[in-house]
Amino acid sequence: MRTVHKFLFVVEDEVKIEMPIGAKILKVEEQDGSPCMWALVDTKRMKHTRTFRVFGTGHPVEMVKHHIGTFLSKGGDRVWHVFE
Repeated sequence: MRTVHKFLFVVEDEVKIEMPIGAKILKVEEQDGSPCMWALVDTKRMKHTRTFRVFGTGHPVEMVKHHIGTFLSKGGDRVWHVFE
């Protein structure tokens, strides 16, 4: 069955999230003070671990495949960019 799932994560240089194979990332945003990632997943598929990199604005960006999303934290005082 295909459904949208939310994945919470902590802002670190490298974030590992286990999700079903083929999950499509829809959005990254802070909700109630916590960074979250929403993805369209097929719940019948096997899970695997995906690795994401998080960079603040102005920080060097290296070892990334593509941009997943950008989100604000601390009331907009911090801007984070998520790449895979």
